Amino acid sequence: MTDYLQVIERLEQQNMNPNTTEAQRESNSFRIQWLKRLHKEKPAPTKTVFYDAVQERLAHGYSITPNGLLRD
Repeated sequence: MTDYLQVIERLEQQNMNPNTTEAQRESNSFRIQWLKRLHKEKPAPTKTVFYDAVQERLAHGYSITPNGLLRD
């Protein structure tokens, strides 16, 4: 598999070629942007805590009613 930086370099070199059409240059520019966005550093994942009303009520021995769940 070719490194994405090498692909970007080849596309930039192709854009410098005077025989390259304008449509191909635009296509190359779009692909360069897409590759850079695809491989940019991802943010660190954050832990999400979910609140489950049904499990909380069952754990504490409470009854479960639809209205009670809507209030929580």
